[in-house]
Amino acid sequence: MNAITATLGGILAALAFMLTSFLGQLQNPTQPTTVLGGQDVASTVATSSIHAAGATATTVFATSTCATRTISTSGVGGAMLTFTDQYTPTSSFGHWQAASTTVAYRGADYGCGEWKVYSSPANTLTVTETQ
Repeated sequence: MNAITATLGGILAALAFMLTSFLGQLQNPTQPTTVLGGQDVASTVATSSIHAAGATATTVFATSTCATRTISTSGVGGAMLTFTDQYTPTSSFGHWQAASTTVAYRGADYGCGEWKVYSSPANTLTVTETQ
């Protein structure tokens, strides 16, 4: 009988330890919370504007520090983007963003250099940069 009692006591102690560990993880998660800035810090809007994009590539963002850059397209056509001043977007080159969409581009992933846009047919973009 003492062997059974000792075994049950060990099992209960192990279950109690696992439950305590689980509850501790719920209260203190090891995964960081992702916030708007995307770099585990809060961010604020630095600039926001309307940009007319057309068949001639233009600069939509200049070089700066940023947390996130958000682009909303309108109209019937999408837009081609480049995320560096080394390349110029064209009708067949760049990163495609479809019409009537909003995309947040994290600075940690896409950089905060000069971005250019090309759109044919002409498109109106709403652009926002957070810091």
